[in-house]
Amino acid sequence: MSYDDVEVLYYSTSLFTAAGLEEWQSKYATLGVGSVMVIMTLVSIPLMDRAGRRTLHLYGLGGMFIFSIFITISLLIKEMMGWMTFISVISTLCFVIFFSVGPGSIPWMITAELFSQGPRPAAMSIAVLVNWLSNFIVGIGFPKMQETFENYTFLPFSVLLACFWVFTYYKVPETKNKTFEEIAALFQRGADRNIED
Repeated sequence: MSYDDVEVLYYSTSLFTAAGLEEWQSKYATLGVGSVMVIMTLVSIPLMDRAGRRTLHLYGLGGMFIFSIFITISLLIKEMMGWMTFISVISTLCFVIFFSVGPGSIPWMITAELFSQGPRPAAMSIAVLVNWLSNFIVGIGFPKMQETFENYTFLPFSVLLACFWVFTYYKVPETKNKTFEEIAALFQRGADRNIED
């Protein structure tokens, strides 16, 4: 689970209430978020081998970036236009769809494929530690962020998503159908290019 999906899952009911839904509607919308996440994660499994890990990750990060901006806009103008409440819910569901297709599952695949058998367990352990530590920090800090940033709460996540997209585009190789040796060679070529520059 990515750091920025934590707030959507942990705090979706309060997010939907803040967007203007009644409490009972917010609870059903939260059920919708969970259902969409499960369905789209299942859909992403066959897509990984067709489209490639890097491509799906880029689409996921890009979609999350776009819909985090839509969520921010819908929260800002919900008083002016009542129908923006529904745009907020739809944007949140789309955010979760793109998370499930990309950053929800792809990093686990890439991490496992980047390392040979020897260092792989240690690398996966570090990845899990960083993941859960990030979840903890965002889970604890999100209510304070909501209080501080109010309707602009998603903007810091939007900035981070843009940074992650750029990093993935320039630094993360495609690992689909590649051996560890081929992936290591891709990293070596990238390192050699950086030294020449």
